[in-house]
Amino acid sequence: WGGDQIVPDIDDYEPRGDGIHHPMRRVVYEGDTYMLTKAERDIISARTMAKARAERIKQVREQERLWARHKAREYRASVKDHHAELNAQLHDGWVKARDEKQRQLERDYSNAAAGIGRSHRAAHSQAVEDKRMRATKAQKEAQKFDDKLVALERFETA
Repeated sequence: WGGDQIVPDIDDYEPRGDGIHHPMRRVVYEGDTYMLTKAERDIISARTMAKARAERIKQVREQERLWARHKAREYRASVKDHHAELNAQLHDGWVKARDEKQRQLERDYSNAAAGIGRSHRAAHSQAVEDKRMRATKAQKEAQKFDDKLVALERFETA
């Protein structure tokens, strides 16, 4: 194995020398590398944690942005559905009012036509009655005239 690896794979491990080695303990080969001090390790760890924290904050912000976009889309869809429902209710109300107005106009028309028919029949029967009354009156006047004529003839013949 190369010296660039800090910890070799367990399969590549071969204990050095004749010493007794614990089977669970892994020996780290340090080779000719520089050993970091505690302060340097802490600085590297802090930088790594700061990078990871900054990346996590970016991820959380992106997730929040996506969530906000999703909620806004849901809200717009909800508003659109509500408007569609209100429009449907308004249209249904308008159709119902129009149909009721249509029925009312048809009733008024039927009543007017029936009234015209009754008036026409009444006028016709009145005309017939007037004709009959005129005929009766003319007959009475003719009878009266005949009676006067008969009386005059009697007077002249007497």
